[in-house]
Amino acid sequence: MQSDWALFIITLLQVSTYISLVRSREKIRLLLKKLSKISRIFLSVRRCRLLRISVLAYCVIMFSMDLHSQIVYFFSRSRENIRYDIHHTASVPEKLKDPFMFLIDIFWVSVVMTHFTIGTFIGYYSYVCICIKTCVDKFILKSETLISQCDYQSLLSFHEEIYQVMALANEFLSYPAFINVLCSMVALFAFSYIVTFYPPDDSMVYFEECHEIIRNLMSLLLLMIPAARCNRALNMLKETIKSLPGWLPQHRKALKMHIRRRLNKTFPLTLWNIYVIDESLLISAFGTLLTYGFLVGNIKIPND
Repeated sequence: MQSDWALFIITLLQVSTYISLVRSREKIRLLLKKLSKISRIFLSVRRCRLLRISVLAYCVIMFSMDLHSQIVYFFSRSRENIRYDIHHTASVPEKLKDPFMFLIDIFWVSVVMTHFTIGTFIGYYSYVCICIKTCVDKFILKSETLISQCDYQSLLSFHEEIYQVMALANEFLSYPAFINVLCSMVALFAFSYIVTFYPPDDSMVYFEECHEIIRNLMSLLLLMIPAARCNRALNMLKETIKSLPGWLPQHRKALKMHIRRRLNKTFPLTLWNIYVIDESLLISAFGTLLTYGFLVGNIKIPND
């Protein structure tokens, strides 16, 4: 029962994410178009293809895991127990028992579909982060040559493109990212708690709950680690641009103007514009899970 409620709350939150992404579908396409333009300059065709194949493979793996969990549920003893309880309860009218069981099955199907949609978003988000981070790293390496050639226009042009990409990404990615991190943490806590303190008798259900722990851990890591590395690369780019007036004093006026206009407002990858994503935030998230785990464990042990 506890796992069902956890899944229900997580599904509701993820549905809100899906609605947000549907409303932002034009921005999703526009961001991909802008990234494709930048990638053609700094990434080889082979690297771009490998990156896309990796994201596609991740989506296929996540869909396979969700489909497998759905099959496990439909053949588990837990489902049979639920059907038995509904058939023999007096709380549900006789005419509503079959529709009620049908609604429960529909709910589990919707959970899988929602998980697949969110898995696709995480693949897209990781692709955006890795693509931006790789292009920025390549550009920083190339910037030494551009500085030696006094080609400040190319430096500012690339920074302007990255600025526009990050401004666009910040418009619609921060809320879905926040909800996904929140759902992953809630699911990790809920299913770890259930597996530890209320291990089910049905081995298939136990396997399903362990699968949920692994899936949500993967989702959390694949969302936060690429974003943290991307933000670190963007900070390095910012420092490179800020140092240009010292390297190119003959163009100081134009460079200072660009820096005042663009560097005063930055667009790092965030969680709903509240938390800037970095490695310390990931460590804090795991620390929070451990703290609440110890707290709940200490409360439960005396009660037992």
